[in-house]
Amino acid sequence: MKTLLWVCALLCWQTTVHAWGDDGHRITGQIANELLSDSARQEIRRLVGSDDLTLIANWMDDEREMLNKKLPGSSRWHYENREACANKISSRACPRGQCITKQLERSLLQLKDVRLTDKQRSDALRIAVHLLGDLHQPLHLSDNYDRGGNDTPVRLPREREPRRLHDAWDTRFLKMNLGRRKTQSNAYAESLAQRFAAQTSHWQTGGIEQWANETQLLGGEAYRLLPAFSCRTMADAKQNEAVTLPASYIDWARSTVDIQLMKAGVRLAAALNKTFAARTP
Repeated sequence: MKTLLWVCALLCWQTTVHAWGDDGHRITGQIANELLSDSARQEIRRLVGSDDLTLIANWMDDEREMLNKKLPGSSRWHYENREACANKISSRACPRGQCITKQLERSLLQLKDVRLTDKQRSDALRIAVHLLGDLHQPLHLSDNYDRGGNDTPVRLPREREPRRLHDAWDTRFLKMNLGRRKTQSNAYAESLAQRFAAQTSHWQTGGIEQWANETQLLGGEAYRLLPAFSCRTMADAKQNEAVTLPASYIDWARSTVDIQLMKAGVRLAAALNKTFAARTP
């Protein structure tokens, strides 16, 4: 009966989960804002009317239905199904190039291409800003045949009903970190920038595939640290009772969320600075 209730709840819940939620993407944009070069800031302002990246950070989620009609398959660009229990990247991770790493690379190339219209390039900017954030959510780059944790139920302290593991990573751990600052994501972004200032230069190095590999490894940890974890199929995962997350897991996850949001903001700025610095007037 408990399993049946869980499956029913799962089917009733929203099937599309947004990485980091609105707050997380705004935080990433706010961190990046402070690190933009003058040339990047000028071109961003010209393309979208403002150099404040928080204003466009959630565009892909807000316009998801419209985008999927205009750009079929774009709903799959937010993630990549790299297996948590395998060392190699299988073909199922990115079928026909419809995944986060390929589309992030594509959007940055489009953003650099001055032969495209300003409308095409402004859309590419909005896509790049959002996907760079998504690239740093561990369960958007790692999967245990459970749709990145969407079919794995977990329980958190003081919550009566189970929630998806993916949802915990998308929003719940961040909300715990925000605490009373829930509506003050700018203050939270500033606190991250101060805490991790020494690592900023190091985190700017590398590229999309290296960053994706980092996130995939963290996603593997997000699975392996679950109580009684085992590599399994989606069908097996759906039949499990909700797992209660221990305090040690939650502490690790909250710390990881802080670091990943900071990395995302730092790397977003680095990618845009590089893109616009390479542009010939």
